[in-house]
Amino acid sequence: MTATEEVPAQLTDRLRQGHARLRDIGWEANPREPGITKMTNAIRCGRWDGDHIILEVLMEHLPRLRVAQYEGGRAALTEERALEYLATTTVTADDLEAAFGPRWPTVVSLVRSYARKPAVEVQEQASVLSERPGLLWATELHERDMQALLDGPETASGRAVMAAIVPKLRGPRHRAPAPVPEEDRRLREAYEAVEAALPRTVYASCRAAGGWAMPDEVTDQVPDIELVRSALQAAITAEAGQHLITADQYAALTAPLAGTPTPAPATEGDAEDNDLEDPEEEDFSLLESVQALLTYHPDYTDGRMELVVRRVSYEGEDPGGYEEIEDGDIFHETLTTPSGTSAGALEAGKAEAVELLRSHGLRLWDARWCEEGDYAIYNDTKPLTDDRI
Repeated sequence: MTATEEVPAQLTDRLRQGHARLRDIGWEANPREPGITKMTNAIRCGRWDGDHIILEVLMEHLPRLRVAQYEGGRAALTEERALEYLATTTVTADDLEAAFGPRWPTVVSLVRSYARKPAVEVQEQASVLSERPGLLWATELHERDMQALLDGPETASGRAVMAAIVPKLRGPRHRAPAPVPEEDRRLREAYEAVEAALPRTVYASCRAAGGWAMPDEVTDQVPDIELVRSALQAAITAEAGQHLITADQYAALTAPLAGTPTPAPATEGDAEDNDLEDPEEEDFSLLESVQALLTYHPDYTDGRMELVVRRVSYEGEDPGGYEEIEDGDIFHETLTTPSGTSAGALEAGKAEAVELLRSHGLRLWDARWCEEGDYAIYNDTKPLTDDRI
């Protein structure tokens, strides 16, 4: 079974688990109220692995997979309808492509990663993004919306956005916005380009997936969560539309999230049944990843650098606190780049390592390598955003 075949099978299995939970507790839907909350909690099955987010997007945006609530606005979701949906609905690769476009495996991976990201890492990203006051304008607001804010918002949320953004974008004595930073203007143009290029269902699905990707406990703990959410929505739409926009536009959309490594997606495993209204909080202390280790000791492998790709587990928040997984080596490659400690030698080794990873269907999480001892550096990897995922 290929990776692209595994995802719809896992999502379908999540529906079956939700069916078992609702059936076992003898849930009775209130005929006067939608039962979607308990239904989606059942789909979660106590795990924040992002599958429930993808399923909720599918249930809202694809007619074939919609449940009664979405078909009839406020129509009640009966117990029979919920159990039938969970027990008989099958998610297919075609469903995922209809919702997220042909690059859906990358979107699913990104959503799963952020559904597992602990609050401390999201806070770090929010702190970095707070230095870009135009980010929300660039990703969320058209010029006409900005002008409406300047003219006076009528809603509480509008007033909050104006208070947070407009003073930073206009001069202190002028009604009109001050010049927008060039990077934010490029981001705005890239966002408009991908919005115009993507089919409406795909664009709406990507926006929804990015908006829902982080658990409530993370959202509640991070003050500037909207900055991270906006950046994530931009990155997800970029991944979905990379084949429809220019390389510069793709780079502009993914740039806000660059610089902070993302945890590897959660692996499937058994989870204890928890109260339906209060799923058990996940333990984020142990995550697995695929690591690329580049060694460049002058006397190593006849004076040439070596790339080792292996599975590791991270404990705690220390990026250097990892352990190799037993029998976790994936491949070793001796590079043609001569060993050396100069900046030029390291850059040449990194460049060759990137090409070798690409040949195996991998790429680096980001451009930041971590040092290990005096003669090695390492970085995490993720699948290439192409057909080899």
